[in-house]
Amino acid sequence: DGEGDGAMDKLLDCERTFATLKREGRHLDALPYMEMSVFLRKQIYGANSREVLKACQVFTTSCNTLAMNCLQKDDYMKAYELLKKAELLTEPRGYLTDD
Repeated sequence: DGEGDGAMDKLLDCERTFATLKREGRHLDALPYMEMSVFLRKQIYGANSREVLKACQVFTTSCNTLAMNCLQKDDYMKAYELLKKAELLTEPRGYLTDD
């Protein structure tokens, strides 16, 4: 279907950009692309799919790791923002399940 193909193309672009930024050590810059890939996977595979659950796990782990890095640099607001993103994604009525 056309919409699914478009979402898959966006997902592949997202994944390529994410991989490039991560390889360059630009983890904070890469995070929005990882977040976008979660939503694109939800659109393609469905909210309860293994692909979405795995992407959520990677995203929340990355948020937590980056938040700890921010705390070590005394960047408390950025750490809070990252932890809040992870929390919103993982709570039962979080933004993944709401359509």
